Amino acid sequence: MRVYPLGDTAVTVEVDTVISYRAMVNVHALTMRFAQSSVEGVVELIPAFTTLTVVYKPSVVSYDDLAQHLQMLAHEMVQENQEPLLQMVQETHARCIEIPVCYEPQFAPDLAELAYYAGISTEEVIQLHTSPEYRVAMIGFTPAFPYLLGLDERLNVPRKQIPRLRVPAGSVAIGGAQTGIYPITSPGGWSIIGWTPLQLFRPHEPIPSLLLAGDRVRFYAISQAEIAAFQRNDTL
Repeated sequence: MRVYPLGDTAVTVEVDTVISYRAMVNVHALTMRFAQSSVEGVVELIPAFTTLTVVYKPSVVSYDDLAQHLQMLAHEMVQENQEPLLQMVQETHARCIEIPVCYEPQFAPDLAELAYYAGISTEEVIQLHTSPEYRVAMIGFTPAFPYLLGLDERLNVPRKQIPRLRVPAGSVAIGGAQTGIYPITSPGGWSIIGWTPLQLFRPHEPIPSLLLAGDRVRFYAISQAEIAAFQRNDTL
């Protein structure tokens, strides 16, 4: 457990050094407990894979006071049983968002290559990708990009040695032990295995990201013929 300054207006607490489901639970539990403590001068809470960063106003609250408070909360959390923490995170983040994905070849340029690498068929890749319930560990890289934990180990493939300069918005991809969705068109080095018609980045909404850290996510397959219907009825 490590607490350190991030510039002169933020403090970060590191609860683990390895990306894991347990680390995610601890980060989200700490985020919720800190939010409940209602510390004045706090501007934003930013949970990541293994850290929580607290942005604050130095004119209202000091770094030393925040660091001490975070250390106390983190110490209390470490002493507790993991099961109640897991239950608290699960109950608080009750949203489960279902994401339609078209895995047909024109939307999945890397699906066949990934299947070959994993030694299974493309149909098995789709089945393995749509079976788990994922957790949004964090949002980052680009606005609204969700890093999802829960990928089947058989689909764990390395990132591309040469990233693409342009990955279309909505691309569903796998990189290492994670899966995610590109919310906007951007460069990217993950293997693209499908595409969703849902818009993840909604800049004109009060909350611009469709998915939030802690949300549960399930994928399900759709055909190309069904895409237009989802685009007309995207009201999530």
